[in-house]
Amino acid sequence: MEPFGIQVALYLFLAGLAAGVGFWSSWFLSKKGAVKALLASLVCALIGAVFLILDLTRPQDFWLVLSEGNLTSAISWGARILMLFLLSGFFVWTCARRSRDLGLDKMEALGLWFFRLTAVGLAAYPGLVLRQGKAYPLWQEGLLPIIVPLSAFHFGLLIPLFFLDESSALRKRLLKWETILSALLVLVLLVLFASAGAGALVWILILGGGAILPLALAITKPEKTLLVRTLLAVAGLYAIRHWLVIGGQLG
Repeated sequence: MEPFGIQVALYLFLAGLAAGVGFWSSWFLSKKGAVKALLASLVCALIGAVFLILDLTRPQDFWLVLSEGNLTSAISWGARILMLFLLSGFFVWTCARRSRDLGLDKMEALGLWFFRLTAVGLAAYPGLVLRQGKAYPLWQEGLLPIIVPLSAFHFGLLIPLFFLDESSALRKRLLKWETILSALLVLVLLVLFASAGAGALVWILILGGGAILPLALAITKPEKTLLVRTLLAVAGLYAIRHWLVIGGQLG
């Protein structure tokens, strides 16, 4: 297995960001902000695809990965999931722009559910890709398939909070779910870092700054610190993937 470079870390970051934002935004397409967030998630996925292609030994052969790749390869399936995410996402975005106030017909609703399924796949499959690197102990950690999608969905959940009415009951429920996901993220990172023997800097920056601090702010000042929590979450999202991809190959 060829070593992964910084392009893969950036790709996995953008793919996780796109999956989380796209998934959660898809539940609120009657809101103008959700349609914009959906488009932003697709742009992130497109940029991520560029980094993925650049990391290939022969970037011009990317389409061969899609059409002729090994059926047992998580990398090949990941590329296919990414393409399906983009295609179904642009379909949903086009439908949402046209019928935001009218609702979706049955075919459009089916496309929406398919998009959500691809978003879950896009968030989860990087953990399976990394587990193919048998030579790297960190990539064999049992919590790897959990922390990768969890961090993506934790960040994605923050985005609808920006365009939902502050007085709505739905927004208040989402704030509670954000706190729950933040607590789960802290717990999983604690166990993962302890099991992997992570260094002090990893504990401080990723666990402290990217997980514990956002959780504390979500509990104490959920409304006033939304932007700060979002910035910390996106930094944590990248830091986790950088540590897994780059740090995992050094250990």
